[in-house]
Amino acid sequence: MAIEKRSADPVKAATRHMASEETTDRFKRIFGCDILPEIPDVGITAIVLSYNEAIRLPHFIEHHAALGVGHFIVIDNDSTDETAQILDGDARVTRLHTSNPYSEHKAAWREVLADLFCDGKWVVFIDVDELLIYPGWPDIDLKSYCALLETRNKNALFTTMVDMYPKEPLSKVQYQAGAPFLSVAPFFDRGNYRLIPLEPKAQKLWPTPHYRIFGGARERLFSDGEDRIPRLVEEVVEKTVFNLKRRNLRPGKKRRKLDAWARKFIGEGKQKLSPPNMSKVPLLWWQKGTQFPGGPHRVSKAYAMSDDWGALLHFKYFDDFGARSKEAVDREQHAAGAAHYKLYLGDLDKVEDQSLVFSGSRRFSSTEDLVSAGLMRVSKATRSALERYSK
Repeated sequence: MAIEKRSADPVKAATRHMASEETTDRFKRIFGCDILPEIPDVGITAIVLSYNEAIRLPHFIEHHAALGVGHFIVIDNDSTDETAQILDGDARVTRLHTSNPYSEHKAAWREVLADLFCDGKWVVFIDVDELLIYPGWPDIDLKSYCALLETRNKNALFTTMVDMYPKEPLSKVQYQAGAPFLSVAPFFDRGNYRLIPLEPKAQKLWPTPHYRIFGGARERLFSDGEDRIPRLVEEVVEKTVFNLKRRNLRPGKKRRKLDAWARKFIGEGKQKLSPPNMSKVPLLWWQKGTQFPGGPHRVSKAYAMSDDWGALLHFKYFDDFGARSKEAVDREQHAAGAAHYKLYLGDLDKVEDQSLVFSGSRRFSSTEDLVSAGLMRVSKATRSALERYSK
């Protein structure tokens, strides 16, 4: 059974108690406080990291509360805007303030909170500029969707990260707090993503998932030119062996050999600056002791992945993009010394003064737009279940 219930064995119970004490001590060290917060047991919990996201917080919270997220644990990483006032005034939120460096603690923050409050429960790991959607959204809530996963003994959902953007240059955008993100940035790229299996050594360390997604608007707009000029053979390999719609995600020995051979002809792992990983596993039936490499792009335990894919609609491209990129460079808390954000600042004119829309852009209207683009997947079992819900 993929989703395990608690054992009544006294030895196991004692072991859990000792582990709980260790986790509590770890929490106190990480957050520098002696008292654990009281987290209500109200179904699905979201664990969120935030820094100066006040303008996005109102719609972010409303979207996920509408899905059925019962409580939000938000790590406020020393924000200087109105984040504290917004979060402290919302009974659905527990705000935990810390000034510890994000780059050194982002995995530990998520892990310790999930171990303490979400063990043996569904938990979602999302950032404030992301909106989670899944097969059946918005017609069924997240609890109902998780129940579908449980009937198939699945305990994890893979999602793509889909960069969303407006039609207008960012200098013409005026996002107002509380407005639906999609009302401002409804466009996404299709046709320029690729699915790359993890190398065998990485698969052993991070068994869920065995693959990553690269590409999309960010790579199109901001790649280091020397790193991302695919040769003809690379384009052919990516469109055949590493096509986004590839179905064989748990390949046998022969296919693994083909993957290893084909990887020699592509750029992944050879660039001076690795491209952004455009996939995550944000929805998990948490198993205590699970670890992240940093963000929730993959995990250290073997979860039973759903055949479905969800999506995280990702909203970087508002009028604050330049200011937030400069802020990230100044803080130096992101990967490779905020190298990606330095690229953004170097090419700001591409998005400040020009439209981000190109021939491969599509306007989002429903999950089916992402399914047809290969950016979401809906299994036959889920489609059948959704048809029953609609009757």
